[in-house]
Amino acid sequence: MLEIFLTRIILPVYQSACRAAADHCRKKGRSITKLAMQYSLMNNEISTILVGMNSSEQVDWIFWAFAFYAAYPYYCLMNK
Repeated sequence: MLEIFLTRIILPVYQSACRAAADHCRKKGRSITKLAMQYSLMNNEISTILVGMNSSEQVDWIFWAFAFYAAYPYYCLMNK
């Protein structure tokens, strides 16, 4: 019963929200990946972040973002 609830009710809601967030970022010319990382770095309740990267540019951006948000914890790049 729980499996049916999760796959037929909860999963479509999350998929819809994710699509809406990705569309919003695309329309604004922003990266959903960077939005997710920014949220994770700025949220004090998240103690561990697991990321996957497929290029050295992504690695560079992650290190830059971590250092930047450590120095400026309330600055929001997505609004700029």
